[in-house]
Amino acid sequence: MKVLWPFISAAVLASAILSHAADSGYYHLLVSLIDTNDSPARGVSSGLLVDTNNLSPKVTNTLRRLPELQRSGEVFGVRLGQTVEEVVGIWGKPRWIWSRCYGGPRLCYSNASVVLEPFTNRVMAILLEDTWLSRSPPLLTTNDCVRQLGQPEFSNSHYFCYKVPRGTMWVGLWEGEVESVRLDSRSK
Repeated sequence: MKVLWPFISAAVLASAILSHAADSGYYHLLVSLIDTNDSPARGVSSGLLVDTNNLSPKVTNTLRRLPELQRSGEVFGVRLGQTVEEVVGIWGKPRWIWSRCYGGPRLCYSNASVVLEPFTNRVMAILLEDTWLSRSPPLLTTNDCVRQLGQPEFSNSHYFCYKVPRGTMWVGLWEGEVESVRLDSRSK
């Protein structure tokens, strides 16, 4: 048994190294194809990174799921701080990518976007875009939002701010109604 121990240890170590290399492949390909400096944002359309046929909605009924989002900080399996490989493993390749938008590379899906921290392989923000599509009644008013989520940590005429695991949930307001939802790991 003592003779096998070094071989088993070497096999486990090699497996861990190869697993890490495979996991970081999408991110390394992404940063190799975009300019992370202050150049103008541009679209990325490489078939290695995007799937224009990925049309299935990733997020539904955001306005009805606000208490769940507040508790978990997770959007259908995707959460702040995950790697891009984890996101792509759950939601598939995005339909398109902006090299820099909302502060970092932005992976755009049918009705949600994931923004990566610049120069790191971590999810910095999740933008939930299905709220704009659900503008027919019943709409969620600011009073409904406070009833569901409680008093915000911070508020102004444009946002309610709530703490979520690993970050903040920004509920965008317009004329007394909830207009948008964003999970963000950055403090404002």
